[in-house]
Amino acid sequence: ERINTVSEEGRGNDGIVALLAGLGVGMLIGATAALLMAPRAGEETRAQLRSSMEDGASRLRNTLEETRKKVDELWAARRARQAEGSHAGDVAGETEEAAETA
Repeated sequence: ERINTVSEEGRGNDGIVALLAGLGVGMLIGATAALLMAPRAGEETRAQLRSSMEDGASRLRNTLEETRKKVDELWAARRARQAEGSHAGDVAGETEEAAETA
């Protein structure tokens, strides 16, 4: 059962990686399309593309940071549940031992 849990977690990480890769590819395609279809002069187009790419990179960094925080929170909650489960087993074992010695 432990192996299944680990592999299921790995699939969740794969989804995040695929999402981020898709965002990056989409940004590149959008920037290329904008460059090819822009009616502005080259310098203006490059300035606009630079600004758009910086905005996109900033949004991507923010999304990554938010995702990292959520993943950290989920891991912390999972560890807490595991600790509570193992602690509950310890307490139950101590209670049984106390009852047997009494």
